[in-house]
Amino acid sequence: MSNLKAGIIGCGQMGRNHAVAYQTLTGVDLVAAHDHDDRSADRFCADFDIKPATLPELLELVDIVSICTWPSSHSVLTLEALSAGTHVLCEKPPAANAEEATKMLEMAEEQGLVLTYGLLYRHAFRGILDVVADVGRPYKITAKWLRRFGFPKWSPTGYRESSGGALTDLGVHMIDLALYLVGCPEPELVHAAAWNHRAQEFSGELGLADRIADPSYPDHANDSAFVLMQLDNGCTAMVEVAYSTDMTEDEHVSVEIQGSHGTLVLPVPTTQAVFSPGLLPKFHRSDERASSSAVIQCRPRLVREAVHDQLANFRDVVLGVQSPVITASEAVTVQRILDLAACSARTGDPVTLKGNDEAGDLPCPKSPTTGVRA
Repeated sequence: MSNLKAGIIGCGQMGRNHAVAYQTLTGVDLVAAHDHDDRSADRFCADFDIKPATLPELLELVDIVSICTWPSSHSVLTLEALSAGTHVLCEKPPAANAEEATKMLEMAEEQGLVLTYGLLYRHAFRGILDVVADVGRPYKITAKWLRRFGFPKWSPTGYRESSGGALTDLGVHMIDLALYLVGCPEPELVHAAAWNHRAQEFSGELGLADRIADPSYPDHANDSAFVLMQLDNGCTAMVEVAYSTDMTEDEHVSVEIQGSHGTLVLPVPTTQAVFSPGLLPKFHRSDERASSSAVIQCRPRLVREAVHDQLANFRDVVLGVQSPVITASEAVTVQRILDLAACSARTGDPVTLKGNDEAGDLPCPKSPTTGVRA
C-alpha cells in the first residue's frame, strides 16, 4: 500500500509542530502546505522541503490534511477539505460555535470521511486511564491552567480571530481533558464567569488599547475564566484558566479527580522538552482503615510526543485499523460547552441543559463576533 499524502493548512507554530510529527510518521508523506500569506508558506515549505500550494492545489494533492489556522476559519476550511474528499484533523477549538462544529460533523458523516481534532492532552493521558479508574466513582474533577504572566504573543488580528482569549485557548483543553478522564459525560448545567483583569497591560504590549476601549470590541476576548459544569454521570467539573494571575509559579497546570476510593492529582505537561519526576501522577487513597499517598509510575506524554501520537491515531483511523481518540461528536460537545460558558459569563446566570433538546432553545444573546447562540 502506498503512503498517505499529507498536507498542512496554516504555516504558523502549530503547523510546524504538525510538520515535524508528520515527517517522523511511517506510512505518511508530507507533500504540501498552504497559507493565506504566501511568504509564510514559502518559508515553511523551504524548511520542510515540501511544495507550497494554493488551497485547491493542496486538496488535489493530499489524502489527509491538518488545519492549523485561526479558529474563525476552521469551519470553512474543514468543509472545503471534506467536500474535496480529504480526511481532516482540525486544530482546537473545533469552530467558532457549536452550529459550525455540528455542520462539520454532518459533512464528515455524509462524505464517509474522518474528522478529528487537535485536543492533544487526551493523547498525553491515554496511558493512565486504568489509574483514573482506581479513583472509583468520580464525584468532582478540577482542572486548572494558570499563568503568572503568559499572554500569547498574538497579533491584534490574532486576538480577535482567536474567538475567545483564555477560555477558548486554554479552557478548551482543560474542559476536554476533564470530560475525557471521567468518561465523556454530557453536561447538564454550565455556569461561568470571565474577566479582563489585565487587558490594558496586554493591549499596551500589542498596541490594542484603542481597540479594547471600543465598546464594540468582543467581550468574549477574556484573560481569565472559571467554568462550573454539572455532568450527567453525577460528577461536578470545575475549570479555571488565566493568562495572568498574581501567583508565585510562572505556570500551574493540573487536573485533580476526587472519587469514592481516593484522589488522583495529574500534573499536565505543557512546555517541557524532557520528562521530570514532578510530572508523575500522585494518588491519595482513603478508606475506613487507612489513608496513604503514592506516586504512580505512569508518566504522561510530553507535548511533542502527544502531537506525534495524535497524528499517528489520525493516520490509523483513516487506514481503518484504530478508533479515533477524539470523535467529531465529542468535539461538538466541547464546543457547545464553550458556547454555553460564554453565554453564562455574559448573562451572569447558569445555563441548564436538562430538558432542552437543542442548545438553540436556550435564551442567550449572540456574540458580536462569533454569532454564537447557546
